[in-house]
Amino acid sequence: MLTLSQIVGQQRPIEALRRALATDRLPHALLFSGPRGVGKATTAQALALRLNCERPADLDGCGRCGSCTKIAGGQHPDVVVIAPDGAFIKVEQVRQLQEQLPYAPHEARWRLILVDGAEALHGSAANALLKSVEEPRPRNLFVLVTAAAHRVAPTLLSRCQRLRFTPLAAPALVTALRAHERGAAHGDDALQRVAVLAEGSVGHALELLDSAALAQAQQAADSLLRVAETESMLAVFQTVAELSGERAVLPQTLELLAFRLRDLLLLATGLGGSRLLASDTETALAQRAHALGSRALLHQLRAVQQAQAALAGNANAALTLEALVIALRGRATEQVR
Repeated sequence: MLTLSQIVGQQRPIEALRRALATDRLPHALLFSGPRGVGKATTAQALALRLNCERPADLDGCGRCGSCTKIAGGQHPDVVVIAPDGAFIKVEQVRQLQEQLPYAPHEARWRLILVDGAEALHGSAANALLKSVEEPRPRNLFVLVTAAAHRVAPTLLSRCQRLRFTPLAAPALVTALRAHERGAAHGDDALQRVAVLAEGSVGHALELLDSAALAQAQQAADSLLRVAETESMLAVFQTVAELSGERAVLPQTLELLAFRLRDLLLLATGLGGSRLLASDTETALAQRAHALGSRALLHQLRAVQQAQAALAGNANAALTLEALVIALRGRATEQVR
């Protein structure tokens, strides 16, 4: 289980929590808002670890004491998680919580109530929780987590101190994945590919690592690059026919293709090095980049962006890919000659 200091890419909310802990001025209710999978619930659990650790150090719980072990295992009676039961958080779930609140925490110094999916609180459930938040009991901390703050009841929003979580930059996302048990099982090549597709979300990146879609998208992107260099129109039409039937992975395919062209363009203009996203050897990429030249690569990148926009507008996949391959092929074969 991650500690607060191990949370990657969320410096502002973590610093706000550090200051609150250092001055012992933690509010009774927090709202963690931001996209899905960027560490909001993980941060709430890490906060519970720090608050109830028997041997805390600055931001972090020790991870070894009885309290930390129970929290990490999801077995601590003073870390209460409320999540949607179906589409909504039901009033019965809130009332079960309210039965505990008049009493002191069972074992720990703090009872942390994590409401994971606060936008799912509606009507009587939202009103019931509001009453508890408005009349806080000592040593009870509410942490509401949401990926849709605009759908949280305004009355609840107004009672919470809000901390905003943002999408992770690709390098930070790769770092976070390396530290995760499921991410550590994959090589850097796979981690870097999902980092450019996951839109800053660790959760989405982990889902991609566990799916076949990533490998399928990479194979499709490689096919487009290969066919762009062939003189066989038959190969072009065969590739387009195959890929247009895989519309579900086309957005990821074009994203991977765009990032490959971006790397080549950086190398062609002398701006490679640590800026590169691909795991290929820089020498191999540089040879291809200089063979094509920056003007051709920029043209190809724009063609990919046009294809992305067309597919987002529900354009015909086969026609869009044909236009893309012709644009890629025209510049690639022109340079090869």
